[in-house]
Amino acid sequence: MSKSNSVLRPHSADYFGEERDYLWNQDYLDLLASRLALSSITSLADIGCGVGHWSALLYPRLSAGTELIGVDADPDRLPL
Repeated sequence: MSKSNSVLRPHSADYFGEERDYLWNQDYLDLLASRLALSSITSLADIGCGVGHWSALLYPRLSAGTELIGVDADPDRLPL
């Protein structure tokens, strides 16, 4: 994706605003992690990770040593 395309499609923080974090609150993340048994997996891929917001929220709920890989088509979004 070119830089001009990323301007046309802003990051989710730009168009969801505070609602994004309200909907993905700690209780919901704990429930999601429990139902998906995230503590029992050994690797996780975040496809379309952008800046890694969702991965950062889920990472504390993964077991120690879990490999987390983020992939995004827009290199300007990837944290290095």
